[in-house]
Amino acid sequence: MRNSELIDLWEWGQNKPSLQQALIILSAAYPDMTLEDLTGLTMGERDSMLLRLRESIFGHRVLGLASCPNCGEKMELSFDVADILDRDLNICQRVEPLMIEEFKVFFRLPTIFDLMQSNAQDVPTMRRQLLQCCISRAEKDGREYDANLLSEAVLEAVVDQMGKADPHGDLQIDISCPLCHQENQLPFDIVSFLWIEIDTWARRLLEEVHILASAYGWSEGEILAMSSMRRQIYLNLVAQ
Repeated sequence: MRNSELIDLWEWGQNKPSLQQALIILSAAYPDMTLEDLTGLTMGERDSMLLRLRESIFGHRVLGLASCPNCGEKMELSFDVADILDRDLNICQRVEPLMIEEFKVFFRLPTIFDLMQSNAQDVPTMRRQLLQCCISRAEKDGREYDANLLSEAVLEAVVDQMGKADPHGDLQIDISCPLCHQENQLPFDIVSFLWIEIDTWARRLLEEVHILASAYGWSEGEILAMSSMRRQIYLNLVAQ
């Protein structure tokens, strides 16, 4: 992806909700995919694509900060994309009906479109809405059963099966706190993380454009078309 394209998507995605920012990034990176294609992705498919894109732009090493959920200690994170992305893993959207106790539950995996349709303000409500739209029907002892009456245990089994069918939909990072030595797993939100990286990169690049345009009179397009090495050489000359 060219510098100018990244700058454009960064500008377009300012102050947009996280779901829309993800679609903006993916639509720029995969121009052959329609909006219907993108909103039809599962969370795992979306996040896998974003991780691969992040790797191609910023490299395979990920650096960040986190807080220990046990004691609150701030710590630096450093891991490889390969640590959380199984490249050989095939995500299966066609799931088999779940047999549990005397029930048979027919369901599909939630998609980005499902999330966009939700008006939930909290996680439990969103979970319930997603299950309602993803469970197509249920049977008990071979007879039709109202899916809204399924027990919490059955619904948990459905959620667990969804997670197994879409394993990249819940990315986790293993951490070990240097203070309390507690080991935990933290969720990794690739959308927010990648957007922060793009935002930081874009603001730094535009600052370089300002410096070089002021010094040499070049246009933004001319400066953005330069390699990072050439820009840095000119920036060093300006600073002398």
